[in-house]
Amino acid sequence: RDQYEGGGTSFVDGIRLQGSEDEFESSVLNADAGGVVCFPGKVRHGGSRISKGLRYIIPLFCYLHENASGNPKGYITNSLEKLVPES
Repeated sequence: RDQYEGGGTSFVDGIRLQGSEDEFESSVLNADAGGVVCFPGKVRHGGSRISKGLRYIIPLFCYLHENASGNPKGYITNSLEKLVPES
């Protein structure tokens, strides 16, 4: 993060960090280089302003059409939904 200041992914309705029992709070997550911020696509979010420098991001969208794992359908997104408030 020494090449820029600011930035990150902000969540409009707040999030709950994995493993936390705290209330949902407005948050900005800012991953280090090579890091990932992962959340269900229907969560309202946006990019926070870069105040200095230059930052590159690579958005990735995953669509799951098959489930060869043997887990119930939607098990990945269901586990992520526990981290965000209900709309």
